[in-house]
Amino acid sequence: LTSITDRPVLANTPHSKSEYDVLAGVKVEIELLIPGLCTMEVRIPRECTIPELKRCLIQHTNANLLSRDVHPCKVAKAWVVVAMFGYDDMYDIPLEVEAVELK
Repeated sequence: LTSITDRPVLANTPHSKSEYDVLAGVKVEIELLIPGLCTMEVRIPRECTIPELKRCLIQHTNANLLSRDVHPCKVAKAWVVVAMFGYDDMYDIPLEVEAVELK
């Protein structure tokens, strides 16, 4: 870790494996928007396929959000869309067929 950050590792500072993965460049942190519910930070592999990405996001949501409800539930339907903050949704890039609304 010291060679990556140019800072010494403090013995009393706990680091999770996920934090080391981000610092090492193995994972990246993204912002996941769950419309009508919330926004979450999620760490995903730096390189992955769309199905792998979707699996990571669903697992994170099920484990860290939906399981904490009085009546725990799981993600029933999801699709991946790349969106840039500050831009209109006409600039969104749907990565799956399910994300496209047919009119």
